Amino acid sequence: MLRRYGLFLCSASIALGTTKASSVKPTDNFYLHANEEWLNKTTIPSDYTSWTSYSELSRQNMLTLKEILDGYLDKPAGDLLGDFYGSGIQPKALLDPLEPLRGQLKTIDSIGNKDDVVKALAALHREQHAIRSARPLFKLDVEADSKNSNVTLASINQSGLGLPGKKYYSDTKASIHKPYQKHIQNMFQIAGFLEPEKQANMVFEVEMHISKGWVPKEVMRDVQLTYNKISLEKLKATFPGFPWQHYCDGLGLREWKCFGGGDVLYDNPSILKLISDTLQKFSVEHWKSYLRWFLISSNSRHLGKQFSDENFQFFGKYLRGQQSPKPYWKLVISEISRYLPDLLGQLYVKRSFSPAAKIQIHELVDDLLLAITNRIKKLNWMSTNTKLLALEKINMLNVKVGYPDVWIDYKAEGLSFDRGVHFIRNLRKAATADFYRDLRRMNTSTDKRRWEMPAFAVNAYYSPNHNEIVFPAGILQPPFYSSPTDKAPFGDPAANFGGIGTIIGHEITHAFDDQGRKYGPEGNLEDWWTKRDAEMFTASAKDIVDQFNQYKLKGIRLNGNLTQGENIADLGGVKLSFVAFKEWLKRHPNVYSKETRGATPEQQFFYAYARIWRNLLRDKEASLRISTNVHSPGLWRVNGPLSNLPEFYSAFNVKPGDKMWRSEEDRVEIW
Repeated sequence: MLRRYGLFLCSASIALGTTKASSVKPTDNFYLHANEEWLNKTTIPSDYTSWTSYSELSRQNMLTLKEILDGYLDKPAGDLLGDFYGSGIQPKALLDPLEPLRGQLKTIDSIGNKDDVVKALAALHREQHAIRSARPLFKLDVEADSKNSNVTLASINQSGLGLPGKKYYSDTKASIHKPYQKHIQNMFQIAGFLEPEKQANMVFEVEMHISKGWVPKEVMRDVQLTYNKISLEKLKATFPGFPWQHYCDGLGLREWKCFGGGDVLYDNPSILKLISDTLQKFSVEHWKSYLRWFLISSNSRHLGKQFSDENFQFFGKYLRGQQSPKPYWKLVISEISRYLPDLLGQLYVKRSFSPAAKIQIHELVDDLLLAITNRIKKLNWMSTNTKLLALEKINMLNVKVGYPDVWIDYKAEGLSFDRGVHFIRNLRKAATADFYRDLRRMNTSTDKRRWEMPAFAVNAYYSPNHNEIVFPAGILQPPFYSSPTDKAPFGDPAANFGGIGTIIGHEITHAFDDQGRKYGPEGNLEDWWTKRDAEMFTASAKDIVDQFNQYKLKGIRLNGNLTQGENIADLGGVKLSFVAFKEWLKRHPNVYSKETRGATPEQQFFYAYARIWRNLLRDKEASLRISTNVHSPGLWRVNGPLSNLPEFYSAFNVKPGDKMWRSEEDRVEIW
């Protein structure tokens, strides 16, 4: 049923800011024009390396979670949240800061041969699961088989580095190597180990060797290159230098078949050889130092002031420019959020997300899906056969909004915590439970009800294997989205289409970016494009790469290959959402009867878009992100796509000679 209402602007939408005079013309630098006041008045908090609209909302959501968790401190023993949170926020004083790790360190100390190395490695993979993004030597995950997405298999992926990525071990980053080795040495010294410098050198030798076998991130965007599968029998026979059965025994898989008895996926084509060769290349003493380092480093922020300060001085201050460490309570809540996301998510949703908002987001998604459906039908570069399959993919797209339909019951799994022990011991228990929850999915039917991020996350995603878009309640808040109220039954349409609408469009477009387009309607990696259509797409995608290769931030040139998929999604997202907004205005002609806040509805849309990407970056953080992050900086997430849009040109009367102007033959249009 179509409803018609007049619009009353709510306080949340006004918080987006009125259109004020700027010293920069919108036709010269729209990002700076829209955000100048915020950029001039805002400073990066000392415990952050950047500050964005996402940061502002994430901080608010973190405070909401703190309020929730503080209410559980008085709960009796046996309450999962009360016991886990209490052990972190009311820590047990220790004379020996390494006491919670002594058992694991003893296991490492007792290593006598390479089989022992592998068993200890497996134990760390199990007990440190998700405590840090990197794992020693490699990462064991559980993923859908890209060519048969209804089945979930074990997946071995490249990992094992302490620095942010392969580039940080190259000659171009050589200035970082000695400070990093000194940091490792300092950690060993604080821990009281003998010959800390020698141990640090051995750790760096192992990491340097692993880095040489890594595939760069931009190359890893090739989904055909990173799809590799091998049977367990062939794995054991082809790479005998790594005792896989000992690894599975170390994981505690005696009651199951190794890797669930199924095939094994791996991303880096040479990773299995790298794992085998690396194990054999280095001495047992090298491995003992390397495993000690990963164990201590991954837990360092929970080991008292000396360890925490040393970790911050290198990874926070030296590497990223952070001025002060985050308060410990934030770290505790982040850890609990990682391991009890569904329990916290239920409580967050009850407090912060309404049924009306869920309905409206589904309506927004429908508007965007209609926009891309109509766009595909009208494309002049795509053949009829490919169009039909693209439309089928859209029709089969699964949409998840707010929160999962089924929540994990942690108590039913037997999980419990002890408020009287060190937080690390509870972390290890949570990590192990999380690990085995993953292992139980190996070689089973894919559970498509499952969410890859918590309900309170300020994020969204598209999953190519599941052909689904997911929008957690955490991002469905101001300034990205203003929910309906009695006085504003549509929220703020221009802000919503320019904010969350462009994010919805962004995730939909990921289904057809340089990676997503290679997956069919059921989420399987398959070649469903005609050769000519694929060539036409690739040519336009190269134009996007070339465009972003021209941009710089703080004197550092962007990597258009690394950011290609996100740039395509940004361009498609803002285009589709604007088209959907114009259609919405046709259905609601009386909502905007005149300019509001000094701007037309179309201009308000673009202002909202620019404001969600406003950000401040410390210099070192900017350098790190440009080297490793698949997203372009906020400046270019705004000006890059908008400089390609005729709709933006019309809204602000952009003309030749304006700095936002790109000639028609240079403008990129894909979706």
